[in-house]
Amino acid sequence: MPQDDSESREGSGLTAIDSVAERAEAQVNYPINLNSASAAQLEALPGIGATRAQAIVDYRSSNGPFKAAAEVVNVPGIGPKTYEKIKSLIIAK
Repeated sequence: MPQDDSESREGSGLTAIDSVAERAEAQVNYPINLNSASAAQLEALPGIGATRAQAIVDYRSSNGPFKAAAEVVNVPGIGPKTYEKIKSLIIAK
């Protein structure tokens, strides 16, 4: 009798329902430091996709480190509504 796919993956740590997003979220510790997080880590924040995450990284590269988390509203594409969603999940240190 043929083996079930799940048996052949046993021990690999992966299941059929694993996704890239789930693995990325599992590697994120909150709060996320705006001054050191990668774009992939920033994508774990609600309302922050690849474009906004890269915009945060680019802003940080051009303007230096964030002095306060609230400064994230200066990043193009991130306004007060997005900040309200993420403010308890981010820090600037």
